[in-house]
Amino acid sequence: MRQLINKVMSEQGYRVDLLENGEKTIQLVAKEPKSYDIVMLDIRLPGKDGIEVLREIREINPEIAVIMMTAYESLETAIQAIREGAYDYLIKPVGVDELIISVERALERKLLRLENKYLRKEIGNRYFFTNIIGKSDKMQEVYRTIESVLNSPAPVLLEGESGTGKELIARAIHYNGWRKAKKFVAVDCGALPENLIESELFGHKKGAFTGATRDKIGLFEEANHGAIFLDEICNINSSTQAKLLRVLQEGEIKRVGEVRYRKVDVRIISATNKNLKEEVKKGRFRDDLYYRLNVIHIKLPLLLERKEDIPLLADYFLRTYSQKVGKQVGRIEDDVMDLLINYSWPGNVRQLENEIKKMVTFVRSGTNVTLDYVSEEILNVNQMLKIGQMEGGNSLKLKVANLEKQLILQELKSNRWNKSKTATALGLSRKGLDKKILRYGLDRRIKQGKRKS
Repeated sequence: MRQLINKVMSEQGYRVDLLENGEKTIQLVAKEPKSYDIVMLDIRLPGKDGIEVLREIREINPEIAVIMMTAYESLETAIQAIREGAYDYLIKPVGVDELIISVERALERKLLRLENKYLRKEIGNRYFFTNIIGKSDKMQEVYRTIESVLNSPAPVLLEGESGTGKELIARAIHYNGWRKAKKFVAVDCGALPENLIESELFGHKKGAFTGATRDKIGLFEEANHGAIFLDEICNINSSTQAKLLRVLQEGEIKRVGEVRYRKVDVRIISATNKNLKEEVKKGRFRDDLYYRLNVIHIKLPLLLERKEDIPLLADYFLRTYSQKVGKQVGRIEDDVMDLLINYSWPGNVRQLENEIKKMVTFVRSGTNVTLDYVSEEILNVNQMLKIGQMEGGNSLKLKVANLEKQLILQELKSNRWNKSKTATALGLSRKGLDKKILRYGLDRRIKQGKRKS
């Protein structure tokens, strides 16, 4: 049998070492624990039997896949081998195809485990505190709170508007805590249909409702021993709120259609873009659930409230996305950074990230980010602020100025960006038009228009 394995596996391109007993196998694996992907063992060996050798190999390197073989079919022995960590159990005589398939599957599983291990490490690195950017007092307060709760099982409630980074903070709490090797499951409660939310969270039994064609585990069971992130928690209905309360109180869930409860051990991190306390006062959210969720409260500031962090964030996003697309982008020029700092950012950090991503997409490699790459929306708001300051903030004058800007822009387009023709059409001197173009920040639009023409 050993010679057959040697011949078949060598022909498949594998390096094979043949050994005549268990002791020599253990010695070789101990000497080179990283050199072997698979060990094939007979149950009956001279000296130590196959099960003993299996145990010792698993102690030396649990990543080695062990395939057991025997000519004596025994269910009890097979079960014992699998319990001890064997990958497969083959009955002799073993066919060539069966042998090749078993080896290939063992290698595929090992590769998958290594990839998962690598991904867990990469994910953990991605959510180190160094990747949560901010030097402002408000963010320093957030950091202090996070660090104090990392290894606590207590529920966390994150409050902040859309785009403030609630999921990033939730992942940082998980991947820097003692459960980091376990699963993190993110759920957007606002995106789940009301009639399916309980099934998604807690699972269901086959036949529990129309379309339930098989048993399904819920997201809480999927996250068992890890963490679940319930985003937009305010959107769950009263029935689901009651079931969530039981998870927090008793640590158990019940699948839809079942009568028995199942134990789960999950850290709950929830988030809302609303004031949950106000939702309780209005009767839309259970007060007992609110207090259970709100053991640790973290309020995330608007980007508008942490303007000193904008240059740090902008530079971080610039470096990150430049590397992703393989561009050598210089820096964000000062006048552009001033615009970014003074913009209100209604979409918060997410909007800033998308703005920088767009800049990196269009900027030429080896050059700086100039006003040419700033979104029209940000430029327009900046110009209107300047006009408002010059005109004393009069709302009627702002409207008139905006109309004048749009009229000039329309004429420029009609005259293929020719300033002299546009000035004549509007009854202005060329010098007067130039002043208005400068005032309304239209010089960039003219450059873009000429390039496209």
